[in-house]
Amino acid sequence: RGTGESTRRGPYEMETDISDLEALLDEVGGPATLLAVADSANRGAKLAARRPDLVSALVCLGTAPFPREALRGHEGMIASDTVVDAFIEMLSRDYRGAMRTLLAATNVQMSEPELSERVAAQFEYCSQEAAVARVREWADDDPREEARKVGDRLWIVTSPEGVAGPWLPDVDELRRLTAKLAPEARRVEFQQGAVSRPGAAAEIIREIGRS
Repeated sequence: RGTGESTRRGPYEMETDISDLEALLDEVGGPATLLAVADSANRGAKLAARRPDLVSALVCLGTAPFPREALRGHEGMIASDTVVDAFIEMLSRDYRGAMRTLLAATNVQMSEPELSERVAAQFEYCSQEAAVARVREWADDDPREEARKVGDRLWIVTSPEGVAGPWLPDVDELRRLTAKLAPEARRVEFQQGAVSRPGAAAEIIREIGRS
């Protein structure tokens, strides 16, 4: 909802998104491997815990289904209420500007023309209403129980280059958090560039399929 060619009709609440994904997988037939970045890790974990028959694996690239509360005291901008509140306010007032700030911080390799093109594509793809609502939902969400319940069907993929720049803790901190919050999760450390690259993601999925 609110993205691509899908309806622009909300609500854009966590439970609605999970139910939409559940209905989709019921229709096409599971089990499926879910590939998640950012806040979609939380939605994926909640559905994987609820419907193990539909989700054989949840693969999180550079992030994990952890609450912001668990990041207190760690490096990473998302641990700061002040930073997150300011970003949500910026999303509400200046959607393009907020997306430029986020994408510039998480894609330092992009040239100015590439960044402008990505911002335009994001603006076209996802409505402002949906973006703001989903960030608010994610900021208040706590998926720890579901992450533990998913067990070894949860894969957390990291690399030294990360996927979210200064927003998330570094790879060592994320490794320690995973051991504490989701001890049965499988951890993959990808050494050949950013894990968000399509080729890297495809390689990881193929490896998980063989395991």
